[in-house]
Amino acid sequence: MLSRREFVALAVVGASSLQAFGSGSRIVLNLDDFGLEDEVNTPLYAADVDIIVSGATKGARLAFTRINGGRNVILLGGAYRNAVMLDRFSVSGLVEGVYVKFPPGLERDAISLRPAANSRKLARPYGGTRATIRNCRCENIQGHRSGVHGDAFQLAGSLNAPPEFVVIDGFTATCGYQGLFLSPQTTNLSLTTDHEQGTFSATDGPTPKECRIRRCNLRKTSRFIPNSNHENISLFSPIDTTSAKNGNRVYPKFLDDFWVSPFAEESILECLAKGGIDRKANIDSRPIADSSGQFATYHTGMLIFDKSGSSPGRVNRGVPQGGDFVSYSAEMIGGIGRPGIGYKSP
Repeated sequence: MLSRREFVALAVVGASSLQAFGSGSRIVLNLDDFGLEDEVNTPLYAADVDIIVSGATKGARLAFTRINGGRNVILLGGAYRNAVMLDRFSVSGLVEGVYVKFPPGLERDAISLRPAANSRKLARPYGGTRATIRNCRCENIQGHRSGVHGDAFQLAGSLNAPPEFVVIDGFTATCGYQGLFLSPQTTNLSLTTDHEQGTFSATDGPTPKECRIRRCNLRKTSRFIPNSNHENISLFSPIDTTSAKNGNRVYPKFLDDFWVSPFAEESILECLAKGGIDRKANIDSRPIADSSGQFATYHTGMLIFDKSGSSPGRVNRGVPQGGDFVSYSAEMIGGIGRPGIGYKSP
């Protein structure tokens, strides 16, 4: 398995090459080798091939970028005006330092990660499958309830093999529809108020082990209107209770500095799925606002904790004291608080 230091070193080199590495190979892709308007949809790489993708530096990519297959797959840096996806990796997928800004009218997911259907077996020697985003910023994410449910970040369609570990570390998004979709199965941890019942059985797939969200802030760009085509940037929804009935297949979620900025004067509860009481699962998924309305927590059955796991995790209203965790300036790329490679979690 390549270390992150090796990945970064290869990305800086940026040359497309294939080299023997242990029992597999490594592939280095440079997005500057493709036209900014050319869609990148790679062949399905073998499950023992490590892939490093160096983001485009000559301008923002206007077309969809999808890397298919591979063992440990990393996309580092670059600016994008369309979606990026790591699809069907066998062990780990990491997107770091990217800046995604959709043009008006584009409705789709910004960053998506999806393990391969057989990844639970292939990843066992490495401790399980992992999906990670670090130091990324997404802007102008849009969608509609009756159409594309645009997410800033989602675990795309992980029906057969959800990643066992999910990490979000340094993430800012402006969203007019949804913010995060962290589903252990296709529908089992929907972050919207509109969802369908899943059919995932209690005996299929690995049990999700944990989801850690650190230094993350979401900004709403439109008002939530019930029963309309506008959704709130909800964080966790009552579909979580369906997962609980199916063998508690939800991620224990650890929140560390998580913020949601409402649109105009909306309350913190208007940013979150309203939830409900599932008497069969004995779980209350309704968020609870503090007396000042500055943060919300959840009942213990929702498995939403602080970073230590000892107290309920807080969803804070507003923006962090120092502003967005990840801002963007074309003149200042990289480092803490700006998209780019070389991120070190503070």
